Amino acid sequence: MLKGKIIDVSIWFAVAGLITFFVVTPTSLAVDAPNISAGLDNVSPEALAGKIISIAIGGAAMAGAVAAVMLTYLGFKLKTGGERDRAETKEHVMWVFLGLALAGFAAVIAGFAAFMIRGA
Repeated sequence: MLKGKIIDVSIWFAVAGLITFFVVTPTSLAVDAPNISAGLDNVSPEALAGKIISIAIGGAAMAGAVAAVMLTYLGFKLKTGGERDRAETKEHVMWVFLGLALAGFAAVIAGFAAFMIRGA
């Protein structure tokens, strides 16, 4: 009985989502395309480099926050899981650290790009 109600609710949400998509999308696409190159000649290299650095640091901080939550969850899973769960959890921990290394490397690349934009 409950399974049928969940499916009914899911169907209603899907229908509502499709209606919203088809109503909202045409109105949002009707706007003229903005001129994205307007005002670029007035941007200072220092301001642009600062924005790049702040975006990179924000992205790395977000990745660190997600990694902290994932490591906490995986730590509980490692303590309470069976032997098969432990093997999978150790692999997931490796992927979390690999993702953190990738986020750190991306921040280093963005920092180098900002350094090159700013100039020596």
